[in-house]
Amino acid sequence: MESGSFASRQQKLHDALSSMEDALRLLDEADCSADVGAHLDLAICRLRDMLPQDGLDVSPPRTEPSTEISE
Repeated sequence: MESGSFASRQQKLHDALSSMEDALRLLDEADCSADVGAHLDLAICRLRDMLPQDGLDVSPPRTEPSTEISE
């Protein structure tokens, strides 16, 4: 997979997460059924688990061990 397509995928996932968080906020403001919000909240948590924890990481995952020498 090319790094450009990996970066594009990561950005799309971050955009989706942002939209889902906005939707959850709107559901809460509209006093929607807690059941609907709970399902969306679970999906948000699962997506967060898939994404890097320290911001947008656009580096593709390594497929080969590093050849760097640590001291």
